[in-house]
Amino acid sequence: MDFQSNFIEKFGEERWNQLKTLTKEIETNIGHDFNNRELLYQALSIPATGLNSHEFERLEFLGDAILDLVIGNELYDKFSEFQPRDLTSFRSELAKNEYIGKLSPKLKLSEIGPITNVGILTEAQNSNLFEATIAAIFLDQGRKLDNITKIISNIFDISQVVKDIQVSPWSNRDPKSVLMEYGQKNQWKVEFDPQNVAGQPPEFKVSITITDKNGNIIDTYTAKETAGNKKAAEKITSMELLLKWKEEGKIE
Repeated sequence: MDFQSNFIEKFGEERWNQLKTLTKEIETNIGHDFNNRELLYQALSIPATGLNSHEFERLEFLGDAILDLVIGNELYDKFSEFQPRDLTSFRSELAKNEYIGKLSPKLKLSEIGPITNVGILTEAQNSNLFEATIAAIFLDQGRKLDNITKIISNIFDISQVVKDIQVSPWSNRDPKSVLMEYGQKNQWKVEFDPQNVAGQPPEFKVSITITDKNGNIIDTYTAKETAGNKKAAEKITSMELLLKWKEEGKIE
């Protein structure tokens, strides 16, 4: 059974028409019109849809490798001042779900969830979806690395993310641990307040309150970004606060 027949059998003609409209919007957002639309359909077939999960997982595997190569190549070309161990750390950080997972909603890939009754996708599902789509584009373009690199660079500003991650001299450390160390050094109490701002699946935004030993408030900060779990959200918020302090000259 071809993809269209399988999809209509599971979800109906109306949802099929919604999917066709969605894929056109995705192509516009990505900047690539598929010659073989079947590849895009396969890339949208996350396992929870009950569609062609085998092909989806193959695309996800390939997309992960492509992203790893493109990110590594960008880091090599643009950040010659860093040691190899630093480049490796940046590449690992850039490939995490908390960064990649935010790209699917941006491109409307995650709207496959409501269309197929899956609902709101998790951070991990969004990350896998983006990787599968990258692979689909790569194959549709005839496996041309230069072309897929341009598309990824237009979607994902690797240089800017690296600048956000790099907070010397603790760029390769867990920012929450760094923040807690500042608290201990100055006899501050650092409290994290994670709030679920998206229902199911959860999406957490964290507020931080820092008080001195007498209970006086030193600083309060609420994150700009969210994450799919409390631990990741606390890490992101700690990073944002440390960046803020660095810009204000409070820390080096």
